[in-house]
Amino acid sequence: MADPSERSDALSQLVGAGFFCAGSGCFIWLSWVDDWVRPMRLGCGCWIAGASCYLSPPLRSAWRRACASTLARDAMPALAMLSWIVGCAFSFVDDVERELPLINGSFVAGAACLLADAGWRALAQWRRREASARARLVLRADGAAAVCYVLAAAFGGYAWEVGWVRFGMVCWLAGSLLSVVSPGVCLVPARRPKQVMEPTAVSTQPVQPEVH
Repeated sequence: MADPSERSDALSQLVGAGFFCAGSGCFIWLSWVDDWVRPMRLGCGCWIAGASCYLSPPLRSAWRRACASTLARDAMPALAMLSWIVGCAFSFVDDVERELPLINGSFVAGAACLLADAGWRALAQWRRREASARARLVLRADGAAAVCYVLAAAFGGYAWEVGWVRFGMVCWLAGSLLSVVSPGVCLVPARRPKQVMEPTAVSTQPVQPEVH
């Protein structure tokens, strides 16, 4: 069972993943309509809310344990969320088309930060070689989510063909769904192995009668 602070962080991330899923639905919607500004702003609003939820755990962790290792571990996810928040904020300006290069660039930067973080964690896990099955599952899900986010940012923001743009928007949803795995694993208690009672050894030696 995770301690209360870890459960609080996991709940925050789970809520954030829910906002990402809702925002991804809006991004898919904008790829199918001509008036795309409204669904884009709805999606970016959900994305800001989700990124804010994901930003709070590393900030709390840095506040509780202000050390170099903690700051280095949480730097890339925090930079990713900050990049997404800043980029999405520009979707609410009047001339949103003029800000599209900045918005798309912020999505690429955030996705790249998450991919770099997943690669760094995979290298650290490989060096330790003592990761549990749950830790390996979380890392694989986070790595797959980061790859989906990179594909989404690349195709959704820079593809010329409508079909590839729609593919990119679906990748946002795939990455958001994969982001549910990490907090879900933290919130679900691990199964404790059943203790097997060893049979009591029975002596096969004959009992010697007592001599009075």
